[in-house]
Amino acid sequence: MKIVRSFSASIPEATAIERVTGFLTQSGYRQLPVSGHILKFKRGSMFGTIFNFDPERWACTANIRITYEDNSANISAEIEMETDPTEKQFAEELLSAEFLRLVTAVTKNEFSAYDSSSLKKKVASHVNRTVGIFGGSMISVILGIGVGQFFSKVLDNSILASALIGLVVLLVSATVFLALFGRIAK
Repeated sequence: MKIVRSFSASIPEATAIERVTGFLTQSGYRQLPVSGHILKFKRGSMFGTIFNFDPERWACTANIRITYEDNSANISAEIEMETDPTEKQFAEELLSAEFLRLVTAVTKNEFSAYDSSSLKKKVASHVNRTVGIFGGSMISVILGIGVGQFFSKVLDNSILASALIGLVVLLVSATVFLALFGRIAK
C-alpha cells in the first residue's frame, strides 16, 4: 500500500526538515542516511508485517522531499507499507491519519500521536475471521470424510450413500463454522 501526497508550509526549509524529522521519529520511524534531497525513514519489519496485529509494526518506508520556493517549503511524501492485499484498508487508514498529523506537525508545529488501538482491534478481528473460516473449512472436510468413511463401513460399502452423508455433514459443519466466525469477528 502506497500513498503519495504533498503540501506546502510557509516556513523556512530548515524548519520544515526539523519538524518532519521530529514528527516521524516520534511516530516510531528511524531515519536512514539522506539520499540527495530526500529524507528517508523506516519503521517496522517484515517479521512485524507477518506476525503482528499492530499496523505500526508492519514494514513501512517514508521518503520525504522538501524543496523551498517563494518563501514556502513544499513537502512531498511517498509512504509505502508492506501489507497483504486483504489488509490494505488498515494500512491506508493508518497512513492517511499519519499524513494528516504530519501536515499539522509541519504547518502548526503541533505534534500528536495516532491512537491505533481501534485499528489494532480491526486487524485482530480480520485475522481471527480468516483463521476461523480456514480452520472451520478444514475441520468440515475432515468431518465429512470421516463420517462418510464410517457410514461406508456401516452401510456395507455403499459409496453413494456414504458420500451423500459425508457431504451433508461437511455442508452443515461448514455452515456452522462460517456463521460462528462471521458473528465473532464483527
